[in-house]
Amino acid sequence: MATWVVKRDECIYTSCYCEENIWKLCESWKQNDPNHLDNICAVFISNERRQIPIWKQKSEHNDYPVTWDYHVILVDKSVSPTIIYDFDSTLPFPVSAVDYLQSAVRNEINLPRKFHRYILILHCIENQVSETENYDEIGIRYNCIRLASNMDLDKSTRQISSYCMSESSLKFHIENDNSSQTFSFAKLAKMNITSEDLYFWSTPIDIIEQYEFYLLSNDSSFAEQIFYNCTLPRFGSMCQYEFYYYHENYSSLYEMVFSYYVHYLYDPTNLTCYTHLKCNRGYSPACLDWTEICDGKVDCLDGEYDEEHCWELEFNECKPNEYRCNIGQCIPTEFVKDDIYNCDCIDESDEIAKESIILESFFPVEPAFGRDDTICRSTFVTSSCIYSRRLPLMQSMFSIKDNNVSDECWSAYKCYFAIKTAEHPYITFDVINEECIPIINKTCPDMLYVPNIPVFFGHINTAYKKNELSHPFEIEPPYLCSNKSFYDDSLSLVLETLLNNTMCFKFSQLHFTSVTTSDAYNTTGRFQKPMDNIYQQMENYHPIISFPLHRCNESNFYQCRNSSKCISFHRLINGVTDCPYNDDENIFEDTNPQLFAQVKHKYYKCHVTNKYIPQMAIFNRDCDCGDDEYNFCEDRDRYDNLTRRAISFQTICDGFQELYPIMIDGKNQTDETECEQWECDNMYTHCDKIWNCLDGKDEMNCDYSLPPLINCSSDYRMCVTLDTYKLT
Repeated sequence: MATWVVKRDECIYTSCYCEENIWKLCESWKQNDPNHLDNICAVFISNERRQIPIWKQKSEHNDYPVTWDYHVILVDKSVSPTIIYDFDSTLPFPVSAVDYLQSAVRNEINLPRKFHRYILILHCIENQVSETENYDEIGIRYNCIRLASNMDLDKSTRQISSYCMSESSLKFHIENDNSSQTFSFAKLAKMNITSEDLYFWSTPIDIIEQYEFYLLSNDSSFAEQIFYNCTLPRFGSMCQYEFYYYHENYSSLYEMVFSYYVHYLYDPTNLTCYTHLKCNRGYSPACLDWTEICDGKVDCLDGEYDEEHCWELEFNECKPNEYRCNIGQCIPTEFVKDDIYNCDCIDESDEIAKESIILESFFPVEPAFGRDDTICRSTFVTSSCIYSRRLPLMQSMFSIKDNNVSDECWSAYKCYFAIKTAEHPYITFDVINEECIPIINKTCPDMLYVPNIPVFFGHINTAYKKNELSHPFEIEPPYLCSNKSFYDDSLSLVLETLLNNTMCFKFSQLHFTSVTTSDAYNTTGRFQKPMDNIYQQMENYHPIISFPLHRCNESNFYQCRNSSKCISFHRLINGVTDCPYNDDENIFEDTNPQLFAQVKHKYYKCHVTNKYIPQMAIFNRDCDCGDDEYNFCEDRDRYDNLTRRAISFQTICDGFQELYPIMIDGKNQTDETECEQWECDNMYTHCDKIWNCLDGKDEMNCDYSLPPLINCSSDYRMCVTLDTYKLT
């Protein structure tokens, strides 16, 4: 039986949907020559970075490759030589495998390693194209739509969100929708339809780009490509999708998505787990969040897995035109301090805004990068910026009980920290004082780990003595217990006792936390705030997990004073205290001139006082440079600083010195020096409605369209008296 021959014009083709095109090709074979399926296979090409170059593609320019995130072709081994089908190629259809490899794939020897390609071979079976578990791991994406989100908060976020199907499109059979109008690219062009028109019709962006390329190049191979004119609620390259949530008043996909979140509030309390690391975070719903990886503290109860290799970030170097975020991420320098509400570093270190300023004023309806995809390190509980994540994590910490402790005792300690239980469903001041504390004194051991898991850095437990729980409004600081060394002289700790083979210390200068009335019976006030206070004092001491100490001697590392901790030079003068004694943020020319010379580029030299201040201190709302004689502070007053640094015609020789003095040829030059050479009445200043000359001659004989308030002769000007503020 002769093999059925496939022709390009007989195939269903949709640009940028290579996997669907190959799947439909397999379907054609199944219908016309099913025995041939054993000889063909689909080949997925991608890599870890989702950047693979393929040449001889329809959207290629001047023999430059097209960089796909993935690409799918079909190989037919039934003939000799083997042939390849690629719907997006300009090569013959089909083409010999040898020609395809030489012309389209090409040798990888001269390619950067990041562009090296991996292949996954899938055989066409009788019913469908098979998928394996490796399908996702090489970066094959599911079908997605991408929409601008939170457009009502465009000052606070400028993001495009992706909404993807939960299953691969290969699992679905897409049929043509005859109810939708279809037009070829050639017909659209005859109708004078522009790519901008397609955009306003919510056409997929890849179709728009293909059509724009056709208009510019007049490439005949695109002329018969089909455009589906969808009407809401249908959308997609073939109008194959629609939202169930739809109202006839909706005019766009964005309105539909936004309205959905208005009626079904986005609540990220159901924690999203990072599953690619082995980590026991505690009882459900506690799980490892991506923000808790490499955040400087151990969150896994069964090991340091979340911090194990993070020290390598200390060695990451950025390009000369890039800014290095505190976390080690690199971003273009143009993105630094460009928008207080939109950070480009995931740790927000490229902007001077405090996280509390942003988060307290940013309450998006839809998911938003500003909260979901940034790191906030203000609390010991988590580095996530999602406030609602914190309470479930703290409740999970108290779900692990020592078997030697009675349920009644443990429930009472939960009550003391305002965690609701079946025994104490309502927590008030009276409940804590009259019920919970008496039960603790009656049923609990003299000293107890609370909670029963390490609270700080994976090995430090907190413990309480029941006789010190005296007053509900005064939270006694806990004992810090560990079998490892965790402090030095920078922490005022005093050895108190032993508990369960651990040494327990207490802060000698840390007193009880006074709880306000509003915090008296909530977990944040009674448990989180005291723990945050301790964590913020300890985090500077704690060394980088697993850091190889022998590398501390390298030239680009700094040894903290009186400490075993060493940090990268990138951490010096970055606005974040990393050393126990804050010496990484206090490097001055007179005390350490050699080190100062190495980090001088991180300082700003004040023009008035000649003082050096950290770059991160500029425009931080404090006056670090100091006020001048006119009470002007150059690092606090952003716009006044600009006028004193930028030259404008209006300020030159106007009798007032605005610019800072600049040393030129040994003389201090300003906007008011050598003004005898400057004619105040010139082509730039004449009749500009601003007196540039002291006698106002640059505004004489001007034909203003508005009538004067006071009729003056040509030799006189209108003035304002200082005592009466009246025109004269």
